[in-house]
Amino acid sequence: MILLLLLAFLMVAFIEIPDLLKNRWWKELAGFIFLLSLGFVLSLLIFWGVKLPYVSLIINHLIDTFLF
Repeated sequence: MILLLLLAFLMVAFIEIPDLLKNRWWKELAGFIFLLSLGFVLSLLIFWGVKLPYVSLIINHLIDTFLF
């Protein structure tokens, strides 16, 4: 199953990265690689059964801390 997950993320990378390199969009490439890596790590954690906190709770806490 991990192999399928890796294959899916590699397919997305092989489709998107050549155009970003050809157009010399370095900032977009860095952002894409960061978000793709984050998505891969989170997908692996979910696959392994790691309990992740709800994102909305974290966002609400950050908003309450910094804005109010």
